[in-house]
Amino acid sequence: MSPPPRARRPSGAVLAIAGAAVIAGLGLLGAALLFTGSDEPERSPRAEEPRTSETPTTEEQPRATRSAEPVTAADLERFARDYVRTASDDPGRGFALLTRDYQQQSPRYREVWTAIDDPEILRVTPDPEAMSVVYTYRYSLPGGVRRTEDITLRLVRRGERLLIAGASARRP
Repeated sequence: MSPPPRARRPSGAVLAIAGAAVIAGLGLLGAALLFTGSDEPERSPRAEEPRTSETPTTEEQPRATRSAEPVTAADLERFARDYVRTASDDPGRGFALLTRDYQQQSPRYREVWTAIDDPEILRVTPDPEAMSVVYTYRYSLPGGVRRTEDITLRLVRRGERLLIAGASARRP
């Protein structure tokens, strides 16, 4: 009896091309999921609770604190530039710049930013009144794909920090 014929294995080049295509597809899907956010502002559960006529306890009463300086256009521009650099270099640290609610809406965040190489910011338009910043940037994806996108970040201030509460992407 002769042994069964051996199955032909795909070449290394075919496997590499297929792998790159899968990674590029996942990157595109992840980017779409990451940057497709809700336009609704983040709401805390406390804001949704019905109000009662009870007097708040000492813990719930607001405390006098130094009022924070208003966020300036320069602050927003600096945040956008720092954010892109941080998310690209260390997606875990970039993820920490998202609110908890937005983190929950961005399960593929690290995967997306891991696939992005050589981000270059082309333009930044801050809007302190709306607490948002729009930036246009160009980056590379696996397989040498170059992409340019307009990103709008909706920001909130938590203490002295700015955090991303939502984002949307658009190709120019």
